[in-house]
Amino acid sequence: MPHTFSMRRGLAHRAGLFVALAWAACSVLGAESAPAPGSTGAGSRLAAPGVPPPAVSLTEWVQRAMDAQNRGLFPQAIEYLNEAIALSPKDARLLFHRAQLKVRLRDFAKADADLTRALDLEPSQPALSLERGLVRLRLADFKGSVSDLERYAQLRPERAAGLWQLGIAQFYAGRLSDGRRLFELHRTVNATDVENSAWHFACIAHQEGAAAARAAWLPVSGDARVPMAQIQDLMTGKGTADAVLAAAEGVSRGDAREAALLYAHLYLSLFHGAEGRSDLEARHAAEASKRSLEQGMMGEVARLHADWVAQRLRGAAGTPRPVRP
Repeated sequence: MPHTFSMRRGLAHRAGLFVALAWAACSVLGAESAPAPGSTGAGSRLAAPGVPPPAVSLTEWVQRAMDAQNRGLFPQAIEYLNEAIALSPKDARLLFHRAQLKVRLRDFAKADADLTRALDLEPSQPALSLERGLVRLRLADFKGSVSDLERYAQLRPERAAGLWQLGIAQFYAGRLSDGRRLFELHRTVNATDVENSAWHFACIAHQEGAAAARAAWLPVSGDARVPMAQIQDLMTGKGTADAVLAAAEGVSRGDAREAALLYAHLYLSLFHGAEGRSDLEARHAAEASKRSLEQGMMGEVARLHADWVAQRLRGAAGTPRPVRP
């Protein structure tokens, strides 16, 4: 099975939440005595009339946050973490955990604030740089995202090849040569992903033109997702945009159809942008963004891409150099 962008990002996000919980729990729960089996914690017991309720310990607030998250009650988990952080304001692990919950609620600005506080406390913790880099990508802070993700790659060089998100951030930040090299590196650990080749194509096209991008295409076999085969044919000059859309529209199952249409419109937008067809680039970017909410990290990229295209076509500063077809 190919290690696709969307699948791997979903798994990484779930793993990240687990790591955040474990990171917080190892130090906090290990530092104090946990409630006895079957106990609901001191804070849940009713106090006698006129007697103040017993204080809730740091351990119990963290445990409550973990329990609430396990039940999908993310706002409640954040409330419990607020109490834990009030008791231990310099614990970077608690800030990291709260930030990841805020990401689940799409409160990216507040997640960024928590991660910045955590990094001030533990600047050499790789997980913090990685998570803030991903949050800043979602916030369209492309330069900030590149800085954080490059820092993560420095701290964890054995994982640099898998860091496709850095290549996307580099593309939008105008670091096209760096993006090209990143996608070439990523190919060494993920050679069966058409999306990797498509972003490599876009980096070259916005720097050297579409003809050079076609000549440098990274060929892929084994990516069974619809419409990846048609996207590869299109970008190598062997297929058509109509074939890409037809393949995506031929998917009947609801979720799979929405994913196929998102991929189709996103990569049609990249393709037409590479060819200098700004009207079609913008039209397909807008169509992709309509399907972004339930499609994981690549859905977020589709949303960012639509905004980036609109800003670039308005002549906004700080965008990649003009395409040379």
